[in-house]
Amino acid sequence: SNAEYMGVTLVICACFLVPRFLHTLLSFCSIFIMVKFFQTDHIYRHSWDTVTSAFWMKYPNVSLPHVLRVDTLSRDVDDNGVLHTKRLMTLKYKIPEWVQKITGGQMVGYAIEESTVDPKTKTLVLKSVNYTFSNVMKVEETCTYRPSPENAEWTAYTQEAKISAFTPGIGWKLEGLSVADCAKNASKGLDAIERICENLGQRYSDLFNLKTSPI
Repeated sequence: SNAEYMGVTLVICACFLVPRFLHTLLSFCSIFIMVKFFQTDHIYRHSWDTVTSAFWMKYPNVSLPHVLRVDTLSRDVDDNGVLHTKRLMTLKYKIPEWVQKITGGQMVGYAIEESTVDPKTKTLVLKSVNYTFSNVMKVEETCTYRPSPENAEWTAYTQEAKISAFTPGIGWKLEGLSVADCAKNASKGLDAIERICENLGQRYSDLFNLKTSPI
């Protein structure tokens, strides 16, 4: 019948047109998505054990005032001896005055950090992503600590950040600010870990001297 013919025709048209429509829509939306990348590589002249110990002692830190609070949400060790930790980071965002007028003052936001520590392979990997402003901009960060291939007594650190802005205008401006903040905070973070490692080294040295000193 004509009705059946029309129904079959509509189904066939839908099969061809819907995928093309979705492809066109996604292509159109991608025009408004800007992605920037940031990477830092560093060699700590300290052992992996020392650097990863310093990692857990990093906060609170007067040198990193943008991190207001760190709360552990979960922590467990799997059957392979890998430590899994999930933490909530409370952050103070440095935003320009024109954004403060919109938001009504200083912005405090949140990010989720998930880390794995494998003592067998001596690898610490942490991944973090912002929760606040995630509909406007997403900052995805991956940091890795492992023994340096140059010297097994040193630690190679790599930080990779992917910053995606979804909203034209304010999102793109915030993206530019985030890249600048990543560079500045990365430098401060490296210095903070270095200082903690040096303090740990001094403590170990003092403890060794105490144990070996004659009574």
